[in-house]
Amino acid sequence: MSTDSVTTSMSVPELTPSIFCADASQFFAEKKYILNILGGHLIQFFWLVVKWCIENGSLLSRPLEYAQQKNYSKDRACAAILAVTMARAQPLLLLLLALIATALAGRRVTLENVHHVPEGWSATQKRDGGDAPLTLTIALKQRNMEKLDLILTQVSDPTSPQYGRYLTREQVIDLVAPTSDSILQVTQWLRSQGASPTDIHLHESKDFIDVTLSHSAAERMLETTFVSYIHTTGRRAVKAANSYSVPHEISSLIDFVSGFRLPNMKWRKSFEKMGMTHASPLLHPRARESLPNDNSPAVIYVNALDGIASATILPRCKDGQVTTNAQQLCGEDDNDADVTISGFHVTAVELRGEKKIEYDIPVTKAKCSPCENNSTACTQSNSRNNLPSGTVYCSVYLPGLTNYLPTYLLVTSQFSDDSQSVVGNASALSFSTSTFVTPKNLFELYNVPANLRVTNPASTQSVAEFLGQYYDPADLKKFFRLMGLPDTSDLVTVIGPNNVTNPGGEATLDIEYIMGLAVGSPTTFWSLPGLYQGQEPFLQWITDVLNSANPPLVHSISYGDDENTLSVEYVLRVNAEFKKAGVRGITLLFSSGDNGVFGGNLFTECTSFTPSFPASSPYVTAVGATLFSTETLPVCAENFAGFEFPCNDVGETTSSTSSGSRISSGGGYSIIFPRPSYQRAAVNNYNQYITDIPTSFYNTTGRVYPDISAIGHNFVVILDEEISPIDGTSASAPVIAGLITLLNDARLNAGKGPLGFLNPWLYGLSSDHFNDIVTGDNSCSELPWVCCDYGFPAKPGYDAVTGLGSPNFAALLKSALSHN
Repeated sequence: MSTDSVTTSMSVPELTPSIFCADASQFFAEKKYILNILGGHLIQFFWLVVKWCIENGSLLSRPLEYAQQKNYSKDRACAAILAVTMARAQPLLLLLLALIATALAGRRVTLENVHHVPEGWSATQKRDGGDAPLTLTIALKQRNMEKLDLILTQVSDPTSPQYGRYLTREQVIDLVAPTSDSILQVTQWLRSQGASPTDIHLHESKDFIDVTLSHSAAERMLETTFVSYIHTTGRRAVKAANSYSVPHEISSLIDFVSGFRLPNMKWRKSFEKMGMTHASPLLHPRARESLPNDNSPAVIYVNALDGIASATILPRCKDGQVTTNAQQLCGEDDNDADVTISGFHVTAVELRGEKKIEYDIPVTKAKCSPCENNSTACTQSNSRNNLPSGTVYCSVYLPGLTNYLPTYLLVTSQFSDDSQSVVGNASALSFSTSTFVTPKNLFELYNVPANLRVTNPASTQSVAEFLGQYYDPADLKKFFRLMGLPDTSDLVTVIGPNNVTNPGGEATLDIEYIMGLAVGSPTTFWSLPGLYQGQEPFLQWITDVLNSANPPLVHSISYGDDENTLSVEYVLRVNAEFKKAGVRGITLLFSSGDNGVFGGNLFTECTSFTPSFPASSPYVTAVGATLFSTETLPVCAENFAGFEFPCNDVGETTSSTSSGSRISSGGGYSIIFPRPSYQRAAVNNYNQYITDIPTSFYNTTGRVYPDISAIGHNFVVILDEEISPIDGTSASAPVIAGLITLLNDARLNAGKGPLGFLNPWLYGLSSDHFNDIVTGDNSCSELPWVCCDYGFPAKPGYDAVTGLGSPNFAALLKSALSHN
């Protein structure tokens, strides 16, 4: 039979490279006969082999005759041709394989893109430290991650027979650690790059390797360049100037290389010493607008406390100019050379009932000083209005205000010639003072027995502190004394550095309130310096926790970064570490952020929302913030017979700069993680309330956070032995952490295990286990105050700004004790 007759009867078209490759590729892909290494390139080579065989002999007739006899389809015929060709061309194929091996040996794979530079960092002219050692961390790929997911679901779901049956550290290592061959191959690669055996350290978990190399050796190994950066705080770190890569044969064994990211230095809090010299309060819109063409004073910010407020004013001379002399306001270089400012007249107007409080404040009672970059608000004002850095601002105190009532200010300057300035109208800004928060009123608010104490030494907890945040034990002792609590400061274990002479607001808040809520719990202050010539403190912290044989059961962390600034590889691996914490019965609580829907960005306009990680992780519990208010129902914003509806009961509303808080509770929809099953029903219910938000602003199918909330405004903290009011979701997180420690204590005393990963339990509870927050939204940022047209509103049930609500401890305790 001729080739022509076969071709006609089988309708096989003329054999060309494109047709042959398409048919053969499809067949071999379906039958899994072709390795996926080179894809179409390998098929193209086989076509060249076929062509060579055709030119050097009558190869086609026999395979096609055989294919016709067997009634093969066209695809099977192509496969038969290819099989015969491969047999005839075996020497050529061996040569090909050798060439492939040589090519792959020199091929490199880019692992991550790490171009993002967080706010406040700038590159230096040269690399600090020359060719000094640099420590990198290699994240090795783990095994059995699907099985880890299954175990986490079983041990965290109260309806599962495996609930609470956690794994030990050794069991987790045996489950997910890489093979010995993988570890050996990576270690040999590091040795080939100049690392000695003493420079290489395998973590106890066997899934991370630390290696110390010179900068130049590390650059050669990763084919990148390291650049030194300095932060406005003076801290230094190194960062890869571009993407990095590893050999092809190593890329399948590791997730990423760590040690050259710049940490986000933006903390989740707003705190203020009573002296108000470094304020971070509510910024008036005037700080972002040009000054009017008159001599009216401008209210730059208002710090609302408990029945008292501090307003910072930009005074202007009679001719409308500012002054840089804090000893004599005006009267020197202005056109009215003999006229000075003698004082200020402030009118506080309470919107409900139109009550007015008048204040006449002589300049000698105002605290006036040059800005000199010591306040975000005055710095912003100077920048916006092109004012010198030494421009003088004055702080005035306004006592006797009624808590929870929206209030605005009218301010005039009094001149020495008995004239007055134009009225500075601050009606665009309303604020409300609020009760100071202490452990005592948190216990009352959340239905916790007043004298409840931790009695089981196994009920442990921890706060994580990064980037030079420390606490002073003397502050903690004074806090216990002023709050009427027993002094348990001796129960603190410090891991890492702690400079007691330089306490920070974040660390002090965390340690005082987690211990103020869970009195008697052994507490770890887990401190990591991070930064220069080392790995990121966050990754180091979670690996240190998991390497510990007996880590604390509850962790409060007030640290985060924008999802869109992190590589997916990094985020997914950190997420895997969270899963490992969950299967060991460890509870991770993260603050949801203080910048509303803005994340860590300072937008002047809003076209999309920015979710924050790790709060967005499906394997942690994210904590949002509320504040005390009388406007706890939507009806409170309505008019009744020409008057505002009377609302006098004090409850909780969303923490927002638009309602008097110093921060706005973070919350939103992840752009990386899909929605976990445990929250689908709750989010589906919430989605009916947000149909007006353009879907281009957020990922409609993503994981939604926060999960729960607590008060986050006006916390009384003892810092440098002074009272300092502090705001933030980083105040809310240690509150929830302390309450979870109390629940763990009850379970341990009942012979049960700790609660571990909370979310499957929390989302399965009925609404009476929470205080539902139904007013407010997170459309506004913290400083500088900018508001989006859209934000996630608080609504009945779950919402993306306060989660399930704030805790009803008594109901949660009953539920926690009902499960094994």
